[in-house]
Amino acid sequence: MNEFKPDTNGTEDDSKFRKWGVFYYNPGDKNLWHSKRNKDMGLTINCAHPSAKYFLGALALIILGVVLFVVYTIVNK
Repeated sequence: MNEFKPDTNGTEDDSKFRKWGVFYYNPGDKNLWHSKRNKDMGLTINCAHPSAKYFLGALALIILGVVLFVVYTIVNK
């Protein structure tokens, strides 16, 4: 698994790699995690990385499972 490697300089503009201004999508970047625009705010996932698709899919399934569980418990009360 790829480890996060911080940017060499915090001044580079990565706006061209942002989809809708929110999602970081850079096929040339082999890192799974990328610094957010504001470096103090943490990391974001590189949606172009092959592992990102599995990670986001698993996250979506977990969220869907929790929502379905809550709805099921409310309906069968």
